[in-house]
Amino acid sequence: MNEKTKKRVILFVLLLITVWCGAGTVWAMKENTVIVNARTGSYYGQERQAFANSYINDFSFALTYGFHENYRNGGHVPITVEVSNNGYNEFNGYLVLQTTVNTSNLYGYMDQSSIFSNLFPAVKGSGSARNSVFIYRLPIRIQGNETVSRTFVTGLDFSNYNNCVITMENLSHETIYQESKILAPSDLMGNYVYVGILEKESFCSSVLDGQMLGKSDYELRAISMIPEEITESMLEAGIPDIIVLLDYDFDELSMEQQQRLVRWKNQGGVLISFEGNQLFAENQKMMFEENPILYLEQMIDQDLLSCLMNNREQYFQKYFFMTDLLENMEVRKVPPVLFYGILLGIYIVLTGPGLYLILKRLGKRDYLWLGICVCSLVFVVIIGLLGNQTRMKAPVITYLEEIRQYEDYTEDEIDFGIQAPYNSSYCLYTDPKYQITPYNWSGMSSSYSVMEDQNFDSYEQILMELNDEKTEITLSNMSAFALNFFHLQKKETEAEKEGIVTELHFFDGRVDGRVENQTGYQLENCILIMPGYYIELGNLSDGEQVILNQEQALETKGIESWMHDEKRTETEINYLTNLYYASTVNRRDECLLVGKISGKEMDFQMNSGYEACGTSFYLAEVEVDMEENGVLYCPYAQQYYLWDETSMDFQAEADSMDLYNHQTEVTYNLNCVFEKYNIWKEYLDYIRNDLSVENENILLTTDFMYHVFNDYDETIRQNTSGINEKPRGEILSLEFLKSEKEDMYRESFDGTIEIYNYWTGDYEVLDEWKMDFSSDDIFSVKYLNQNQIRIRYTLPDTDEEQEGSQTSTGYYSVPTLVVKAREYPTEQYLQSVFQDGVELYAEN
Repeated sequence: MNEKTKKRVILFVLLLITVWCGAGTVWAMKENTVIVNARTGSYYGQERQAFANSYINDFSFALTYGFHENYRNGGHVPITVEVSNNGYNEFNGYLVLQTTVNTSNLYGYMDQSSIFSNLFPAVKGSGSARNSVFIYRLPIRIQGNETVSRTFVTGLDFSNYNNCVITMENLSHETIYQESKILAPSDLMGNYVYVGILEKESFCSSVLDGQMLGKSDYELRAISMIPEEITESMLEAGIPDIIVLLDYDFDELSMEQQQRLVRWKNQGGVLISFEGNQLFAENQKMMFEENPILYLEQMIDQDLLSCLMNNREQYFQKYFFMTDLLENMEVRKVPPVLFYGILLGIYIVLTGPGLYLILKRLGKRDYLWLGICVCSLVFVVIIGLLGNQTRMKAPVITYLEEIRQYEDYTEDEIDFGIQAPYNSSYCLYTDPKYQITPYNWSGMSSSYSVMEDQNFDSYEQILMELNDEKTEITLSNMSAFALNFFHLQKKETEAEKEGIVTELHFFDGRVDGRVENQTGYQLENCILIMPGYYIELGNLSDGEQVILNQEQALETKGIESWMHDEKRTETEINYLTNLYYASTVNRRDECLLVGKISGKEMDFQMNSGYEACGTSFYLAEVEVDMEENGVLYCPYAQQYYLWDETSMDFQAEADSMDLYNHQTEVTYNLNCVFEKYNIWKEYLDYIRNDLSVENENILLTTDFMYHVFNDYDETIRQNTSGINEKPRGEILSLEFLKSEKEDMYRESFDGTIEIYNYWTGDYEVLDEWKMDFSSDDIFSVKYLNQNQIRIRYTLPDTDEEQEGSQTSTGYYSVPTLVVKAREYPTEQYLQSVFQDGVELYAEN
């Protein structure tokens, strides 16, 4: 055998060794993969117990989901299983619930990841086609002739028909009894407002159901309720939008039911009750029973409807944002691309012409192929050693935690994703104090129906073992790096400390007061967000107090500078940006304090030992007083604009308005600075709070109430927008402030501002961009029309030629409109509204 042949043999042997090692690794991974059977939870190879030998007649199931089979878009749907043991013997085993997400029908023809995943350990993201099976298993003990109920919260595909399989297993995980049910999707993409009525007879709900709400495009879906239906399932379903306490008083409910209603209201629900003196309550209930649709039309105005729909949309969009955030969260430092590029260039030069020229000069060109193999092996070892710092060797968790403070409790929510660098099954243990919900958004648009007899063996499998000590999650059939999402929530945590304690006053652009941290956490980079303005509070240690003394507030137009603090990660920046625009802080009672929690242990995973990368934030809604000596201060009135005098987005941010053209006319409704839009609700609040049955001068008869109703209804009909009503108070002054913040898309407006004179019908230049109405009573008559002003913005002439380019590349930031006003007493305001109708006071 000559020298050249020997070299070729050696090269061939090296190649065989390489192929053998790779094949052995793949085979070992396949052998170590444990696949859980979707229906039984048993491992392949175990024989399933035949139904003929099971105790079919001993059990029966009753399954309900959502709230009266309705649930809010968002995919987290409560499923309640009622199990009846019809036999005489005690059963000790497991209750298993299985739901399925199927995407193959929609994505199979255009997403090739499903094909490649059969050949290679594919990397799958949240947008890939991923068929999944979610399995809940919890221990259950049922006495003979006993019925028990258990509730699960699972991630259902709202646009799909979901196959739900319920199984009873013995202690050996053998199937004893099984049923399945197809859950139809809830059609919440339609325009529906869900109203729950606590009534002893279902009369009002039957009258309301299917009615159109006033002049809107929304249809009422009415549900007759009893107090026992105010459950955790109702909270999870997010339905109804509105609850009317008709035949039950709030105080008559149990403590748990009252607490759930409070939490439901914090989620955005609207509660209508008839509290107050007995005569008032009786009249109101009579009004509602005789004409419930008219009553609700008065209560659910455009502002309230906008809030309900905005809240529903936020709930729906949250998990899209969370999946994207968790998927793109940095787990390891990004490898130095330039360094590895140079290293790869050296390798290419060395194994190409470099090695050839070196061997040629040494007269040993016959060793070229062997040299290439050795050189490749050396570089593989070098890259492997250098990449050890960024290598994933075990499952990794990415998470984001929100602890939100309410009036008398806090709520802890954690969204996390977990992925493994291999396709073997793996386990995760979580704290059972948290309610766990898996979610998979890859099938959100699928219209494929999952059938009962479909084979789920190839599906990704998420098995959740629920018990008092811990929740064990087993993930199987996963491709390498497939990211799976879960939501954890502590239903209610009684605050051991007071949380964030504040006493704050905001006037003339400055803040006074104090902020005290009694949360038990170290908070970093805290901020107080108010409508149109914010204050940076810095770091707050546990127990620390910050005193604010005439602190100058900053425009929220520049809040991105706080978000993009150099110490923040990209994940934190994205989260805070989404939080700010989703929260829409645009009213006095919506002020929000936000801080990052420092040094908090991620104890939601128990004994798992996996690396966890993420962050935690503390949020608290706080009260900020914006009134001084009876004068109301509104520094964000530019949000109350009307382009066509008939529409207004009450949920717009305080700095949401921009100017496009050289000249722009805008109408502002300054009644909105009082933040009261519903006359009828204000009237009811007044009666409830200020009138008592002992007052002999008060006459509350049914005719009186109907008269007020009719007058108010006529007032609304005269104005399709429902907001151009009689003045709620006296406008004292207004001032436009030039924005101090500019960016690459916005320039600060620096032109001419004119105000419309309703007497002359012409615009007049507004000197110094401000006007004091209290200095001359005639100003109010000239420039205020039912507390509306019309303003015309004109850019400088030098900018007129740039109008086209400015429209295409950016906008002009409208000046901040600051308004001071004095609110009319409720009695005086109501008398002005109904001055041509009934009197508020009538003698017996």
